[in-house]
Amino acid sequence: MPEEVKNKELEQELLSISEVREVHSMNVWSLTMDRNVISVHLSVEESSKSYAQLLETARTVIMAHADFHQITVQLEP
Repeated sequence: MPEEVKNKELEQELLSISEVREVHSMNVWSLTMDRNVISVHLSVEESSKSYAQLLETARTVIMAHADFHQITVQLEP
């Protein structure tokens, strides 16, 4: 796992998104010395208006936490 990524802190930041209820299956790894990858599942409120906006917000939170080469976010109602 990349040293600069603090899983618990990132999880808390993702949970701070208003419509996110749960963060699970978060996997972070390094492809190379300078290419980090993350995959995460977010359980969201069923009444969420815009999944596209939630995805963008989650990506913004993740990128503010560390520099990732690839980000995969799966939203689940």
